[in-house]
Amino acid sequence: MKIRAAFLVLIIVTGCSQFADKPASPPIFPDTSSVVRIEAVDGSQSISDHAAISEFLNQARQVKSGWSFTWHTYPTPQKSVFLKDNANGNLCRVDFGPRWIGSNCGRPAEGWPPLAATSSAQDKYFQHFVGAKW
Repeated sequence: MKIRAAFLVLIIVTGCSQFADKPASPPIFPDTSSVVRIEAVDGSQSISDHAAISEFLNQARQVKSGWSFTWHTYPTPQKSVFLKDNANGNLCRVDFGPRWIGSNCGRPAEGWPPLAATSSAQDKYFQHFVGAKW
C-alpha cells in the first residue's frame, strides 16, 4: 500500500511539472549602436533620440533574473515596441504589462517569448517610456 501511495505521488509530481513555468535566459538585447529607433507596435510612438534609446536598453538589461517561459499562455501586453535598425527592419520586440516585461530579442520569432517580473521602479520607468497606463 505504501508503495502504491509513493508511486501515485511520483506520478502526480512529475505530471504537474509539465505545467510549471520553464526557466529562460535573459533576452540578448541588441547593441545600442544598432538600434536607431524604438517604435510602438500600434504606431502611437516613435523614439529616435540616441540617449533615450541607450537608457531604455540599459534599463531592459537590468532585468537579469526571473526570466521564464510561461506554461499556460503569454499575457496580453499593455504596450509593445519594436527595436528598429537603419533599414527600418525589426531587430526584435519588447512587450510590457503591469509589473512584467517580455522580449524575443536574441530568440527565434516563433512561439511566445520569455518574460520576467519587474520591480516597482522598473515598472514605472517602462510605463513612462512607452506612454502606457496600467
